[in-house]
Amino acid sequence: MMRLVILVAVTVILVVLLARLFPRFRTQLRRVLASPFVRRILFGAVLRLIRLLIFRR
Repeated sequence: MMRLVILVAVTVILVVLLARLFPRFRTQLRRVLASPFVRRILFGAVLRLIRLLIFRR
């Protein structure tokens, strides 16, 4: 589980760095995250995965 947390942190840092360095990537990222449907899928999947890992028995 710790490996997954580290992987997610590295991925978020990489995306933020790319968004700062490349304006085209930033606009595409904004466009994707502006869609409520895509946002719901992304964040819903992440939250569900976290719940499964925390409450796994």
